[in-house]
Amino acid sequence: MNTIATRSIIRKYIIVTIILVGIVIAAFFGNLAFVRQNPGGLDFLAHWQGSKLFILNGQNPYSDATANLINSTIRSTLAGNDGTYRFVNPLFSIIFYSPFCLINNFETARAVWMTFLEILAVAAVVLSIRSTSLRQNIWMVLLIGISGFLCLPMLRSLMSSSMAIVGFAFLCFSAYTLIQNQDEAAGLLLAFSLVIPNLSGVSVLFIVIWAIVNKRWKLVGWFIGTFVLLIGFSVLLIPGWLVDYGNSLVKYSGINPVRPQAFSPSLLTIRLMVTKNLILLGLLISEFFFVKTIGKRRLLWQIALLFTVSPWLGWSVQFDHMILVIPGLIIGLGFLFDVWQIKAKRALILVPFLLWALLWVFSGYFFEIPISLTETFTEIIFPSIVLVLIYWSRWWILSKEKYPEYVGNVR
Repeated sequence: MNTIATRSIIRKYIIVTIILVGIVIAAFFGNLAFVRQNPGGLDFLAHWQGSKLFILNGQNPYSDATANLINSTIRSTLAGNDGTYRFVNPLFSIIFYSPFCLINNFETARAVWMTFLEILAVAAVVLSIRSTSLRQNIWMVLLIGISGFLCLPMLRSLMSSSMAIVGFAFLCFSAYTLIQNQDEAAGLLLAFSLVIPNLSGVSVLFIVIWAIVNKRWKLVGWFIGTFVLLIGFSVLLIPGWLVDYGNSLVKYSGINPVRPQAFSPSLLTIRLMVTKNLILLGLLISEFFFVKTIGKRRLLWQIALLFTVSPWLGWSVQFDHMILVIPGLIIGLGFLFDVWQIKAKRALILVPFLLWALLWVFSGYFFEIPISLTETFTEIIFPSIVLVLIYWSRWWILSKEKYPEYVGNVR
């Protein structure tokens, strides 16, 4: 009987594996067709070619000579492109780019890279759902998972072949393992999320300080150890890379296409930006370090808040970074389901569908609208709605952790 059951399980795994491999192959050919019809992915091109020049010729990827070759390639493939691109990510990002350097044709490399990003995006969205009680309902998993994967920031990041997906995925993986008390894995994954520090830096800083305050020393140790190894690995490759990378941050803010001239905001703009950042930092600090309630629900709520707010910090909001709001939305919907159960099903269907639809309505893909309106809805209104959803559950989360038996009877 046991032998029959084992064979049945093995057969199921084989069938599932075949289906998944088929989906990945289909995704690759779909991506290849898309790439051939839609030239782009220039940030990936800059880092792919920079990595390739370093691996084959030992040429410093941050150098002006490398930048000239990168932009020469761009001009030869995309006539009329006015942007200037450079290798601007930390040097250890070569770990991710190097396998794709084995592919000589850029279109094929980009299609494979997009397939890799899609796998990471699906895994990140699925693990975000598995962190909540939504995992109990397969239809909720499918509906919210598809909505998260097909929302405008995610698809635009995938179509542009953005490295932001990698940093996003590692943050989600780290958050999931942290909730599961797997601190060693959480620390390791957190270090790898710094492959794109302008996206993950704030989240990493808050989680590490939170771990220190709460004496989660395994997380801190694994994070520091992994990060030191990544830095050491990079120093072995190019001893002075930290100086080169620092210069790229000062001159170009680590963002492609790089700025043609120095950023010189007005005094009023500086004051407004400082005020905004202080308010947001104050909000995060108060929720992470002054509210003493602890527990898995509270930690999950804090992560949702952190991911939703962190894209707003800094001098400007990057469109690709709005993918961090997706886990916040999923976790907020999960808490909604916790409180209302069956009564929340309509809202669980309506909220993600409406947000998904509105993001695409304001995208400018279907009819012409001002780019400022697209940015306002995606970068301000969308995360604000998610923030309201998250704060709606705050009282319940605090009460549930303090008085689980009492609140458990209140529906």
